[in-house]
Amino acid sequence: MEAARVSIRRARPLLGTFVEIAVAAETFDAAEAAVEAAFSAVATVHRLMSFHETDSDVSRLNRSAASGAVRVHDWTYQVLEAACDLHCRSGGMFDISVAPALQSLALLPSVPAVSSPSDSGVIARESGRSSNPQLLVGNASLGVTGCSAFAGMTPENWQERHRFHFTQTRSSGARDTIQLLPGNRVRFAAPSVKIDLGGIAKGFAVDCAVDALHRHGMAEGLVNAGGDLRAFGPRSHVVEVRDPRQPDRPLYRVWLCNAALASSAGRFDPVRSRNVLDSAVIDPATAMPVRSISGATVCAPGCVIADALTKVVMNAGEAAAPILEHYGADALFVSADGCVHMTTDWKNEVHLAA
Repeated sequence: MEAARVSIRRARPLLGTFVEIAVAAETFDAAEAAVEAAFSAVATVHRLMSFHETDSDVSRLNRSAASGAVRVHDWTYQVLEAACDLHCRSGGMFDISVAPALQSLALLPSVPAVSSPSDSGVIARESGRSSNPQLLVGNASLGVTGCSAFAGMTPENWQERHRFHFTQTRSSGARDTIQLLPGNRVRFAAPSVKIDLGGIAKGFAVDCAVDALHRHGMAEGLVNAGGDLRAFGPRSHVVEVRDPRQPDRPLYRVWLCNAALASSAGRFDPVRSRNVLDSAVIDPATAMPVRSISGATVCAPGCVIADALTKVVMNAGEAAAPILEHYGADALFVSADGCVHMTTDWKNEVHLAA
């Protein structure tokens, strides 16, 4: 007779939100050790990639990389590699060098200040996402019906539609302004280049936590960083996804199994106002918040890709179809006029919320 498995669930303030980790293991001690290792991985990403902490890799790069190469942690280098690849493949739609635009909009501080790992401003600048350590993917909407599906877009059409962004990538995009050198060294092309990894680091942290759980022999678990989440194992997890126009109510439910889910949308602070504020996702062409799309949710094999691709979908809408296909990802988004769009081959079960 098979022994009963022990299930535990823990939550801690990290990454500017609550990070929740749940596992099932053969013994309580094994589960606790795995969860501690996973939280340690998240804390390391927090320490390395915070825009706010003066001794993080990001802050050191923003201070010094324009005057000489700066050596960074291997994880930071991996995220920069992924960000530059996403920038190139998205025609500039994903851009970590939007920090000056975020600073001008007061969404990032002009000068980073030392902060603790539980500082509510660290990494998670999309404050509209749920900080409740429940399976609520904050402020982006799902739908099974809508005005259209992601169909009929070829890579050539997509490039033609966003030719300006491809030109921008060649002339002044991340691939040119951020130089990745051997030995985990990084250099910026000009003092004006400043980066923010808030659009990708949280997803990377989730993946690192899942890797830690796997290394400790966990066959089933879930990591949820304020709505950027990844589940593995035989069971499906029900995820409620909120309406970007009315974030106090769920719109759809997704049954997630062995995949990651992430969302982006307008910022929402129910304590201060019931109104949804502008998104912290920046259109690189205008240096202003995206307004044509209210919210986007992406499902992908890994959370770092799901997290980053939400920004591409927020910017590109249906034109994101080729890059989604490249990464084996699906997407759902709600346009500003309330029209719901969904990729035609969404791989997870989706239902309207009751």
